[in-house]
Amino acid sequence: MCDRYVALLWGLMEGPDDDRVRALLVDAGRGVAGRDVEVLAKRNLPDLQVVGRLYSPACYISESWPAVLYLAYKYRNDPSLALRVNTNLGGDNVHRGAVLGALMGLLSDRVATRWFDQLVAHREIDQELTALVSAATAPR
Repeated sequence: MCDRYVALLWGLMEGPDDDRVRALLVDAGRGVAGRDVEVLAKRNLPDLQVVGRLYSPACYISESWPAVLYLAYKYRNDPSLALRVNTNLGGDNVHRGAVLGALMGLLSDRVATRWFDQLVAHREIDQELTALVSAATAPR
């Protein structure tokens, strides 16, 4: 599963068009029976019927991976909605949301920036992150 996640992240970092995004998400789910997110998304089932009945709402990645791919595929053009739907689906959505959030963040930085800017201490957090990145990337 990890190799598929890394390959998906790598592919999304290249800034692909929508056709390539769909292909990357479908490829990431290949090899696991009943995991064709493209076919499932086209069926337009209610999300609660998919995550909870067809796909597990569990938090461990081996079980949440199909749900992550489904949500990423279905809501790839609206990352904010993808994250809200994930939260509203319940179950162990925090881990699923972190993995989904990384994918959605590569598709669009609008959501993360808008939500980050609403944090009370966003300036201080930004300074800490900048210092951390500078320290991590400084020559040794």
